[in-house]
Amino acid sequence: MTIGNHTQPVEAQRMDTLRSKIPRLVILLIILAVGISSLSVLSSRAIGRDDDSKKKPNCRYCKDQGWTPCKRHPKGIHEMESGAIRCSENIRCKKCRGTLKLSCTRCDINISEQLAEEREANLKWLLEMNRIDEIMKTRNIMHCESAHIKLTYNIPRISVGKQGFKTHGGMHLYLRRMEECYEQVCKDLGATDKDFLAKTHVMMWEREAEVVRSASVFCRQKSNTKSYLLGAAPIFTIYYNKGFLHEEYELHQAVVHNVVHCLLSNVWDGIWPGNIRGGWLDAGFAHHYELQFKQYGGGVRNYCYREGDTSVSFKFGRWESSVRRAVDKGKAPSFLGLSTKNIDMLEPQDHMFSWSYVDFILKTYPDRFGQVARLIKQQKPIAEVMKKSLDMTPFQFEAKWKEYVQSKYSPKEQPWGKPTGGKRR
Repeated sequence: MTIGNHTQPVEAQRMDTLRSKIPRLVILLIILAVGISSLSVLSSRAIGRDDDSKKKPNCRYCKDQGWTPCKRHPKGIHEMESGAIRCSENIRCKKCRGTLKLSCTRCDINISEQLAEEREANLKWLLEMNRIDEIMKTRNIMHCESAHIKLTYNIPRISVGKQGFKTHGGMHLYLRRMEECYEQVCKDLGATDKDFLAKTHVMMWEREAEVVRSASVFCRQKSNTKSYLLGAAPIFTIYYNKGFLHEEYELHQAVVHNVVHCLLSNVWDGIWPGNIRGGWLDAGFAHHYELQFKQYGGGVRNYCYREGDTSVSFKFGRWESSVRRAVDKGKAPSFLGLSTKNIDMLEPQDHMFSWSYVDFILKTYPDRFGQVARLIKQQKPIAEVMKKSLDMTPFQFEAKWKEYVQSKYSPKEQPWGKPTGGKRR
């Protein structure tokens, strides 16, 4: 006891302190209990999901998908047609109409309405493609379509290395190859699907008479080998015959070369650069893709536009050494002079320099090539193109290109490699 001030005993003070802490302890215990409860619920749900994933499907016929495969098609059809959206050969199947699926009759999962819609869309597409059959009036025509390519095809057989493909298999092989080409073109141009105005339509025929008719009707040109219509709705037509293209790999290179022309003409604006003083870009870009096929000998076999001039004394094949020797001897054409030509004005030797300009840009400034192409398609003067895209004048570009050629190309002539059936690009 203290005079003038009442002080509680020590034990009483301790009890007061404990009482003040009890609410906090209770809150902490409640939070801990809720947390443990939540964890147990989540754990039980996870275990439930594991049990569901291990649970056997109710329908052993369709695995609860609601459909079973149409047995009128061979095994491996899905793998062969990977990437294809529609195929006329499959749509002609009256049972599944190209869906490759039949509604499961053993369970309650009903996708009949969905399949009916797909079949109706497939039949509508087939009717459109059949107009080509009516115009061509030829045999065994098949059609297929992927996300970016349409293909009309009637070549009865091709051999790739030791593997043979009949019409149906060969058609899908080329559809996949062209999709691969499309993906690489997009990468080189920095383009996306929305930048293209339409799908490129490729026609591959068995006989010369078929390419003559298709060139006249669809490409509005006269040709007995190959032809294309470029721009907003590109079409390319070609035929495969040992008298025209001796081996299948030559056909492959020719198709890719011309598909690149089509894609470049279509991207962004539907304007073909080959006839607006962008011949070097148009030709060089297409040749660049030919030279990617190292398994085919690594050479150029296609000559743009002027089919009648292919007999001139110009050496096709590996171009690095020819370009290097011309630069070393001071005989290379000026970039400024070549850059103003349309593709039909390019001389045979201009093609190899056009290819080398493209090779230089893609290897040295890969992220700027798309801007070069876009500005040329916008018909900008070449000085403006070089300044905006590469920050240099045409003369500086030519000087840097020559340095690149002398550092990267060997002056020793490179023989063609032996073509193999190696991995496709």
